[in-house]
Amino acid sequence: MEQTIDRLILLIKNEETILKNFLECLNRQKEFITQNKIDEFDSTVKEEELLISKIRDLEKGRIELVRQIASRAGSIEDELNLTRLIEMNLEESSDELKILKRTLAELVERIKKANRINQYLIKRSLSFIQKNIDWFIDDSNLNVTYQQDGSQQLKTPGNLLVNKVF
Repeated sequence: MEQTIDRLILLIKNEETILKNFLECLNRQKEFITQNKIDEFDSTVKEEELLISKIRDLEKGRIELVRQIASRAGSIEDELNLTRLIEMNLEESSDELKILKRTLAELVERIKKANRINQYLIKRSLSFIQKNIDWFIDDSNLNVTYQQDGSQQLKTPGNLLVNKVF
């Protein structure tokens, strides 16, 4: 069982590393949003998706290791979590698991905060864009359609249809 716990600790350390990379990615996204660097932001979104995929894979591995530990310890899998493993008094492993648990909890909170900030910035940007569009659009022109010869024709309010020939 000691080997399985060691593998679990290693897996959690890998997860910690990926979560740190994820947080760095979110921080870069914030900078790109504020600097209006769309291409760079897009590349971080792709990086974010890759990191999420890696986290999912590690999570599957963690679940499998917890199943193995639970079956050997005679525990129910759903009841066995990091806190319970620490309580099992696994000597040196318990101390290391305590540190990892605290680090992961802090990382998750920092990721949540960074994500909320990015969401707020994106919503503000979208709101700003919408207000500018609304400001430029004259309400009286909303019911106007343009003909092929460039002339305008007033339409009754309703669905807008664009007729464009390429």
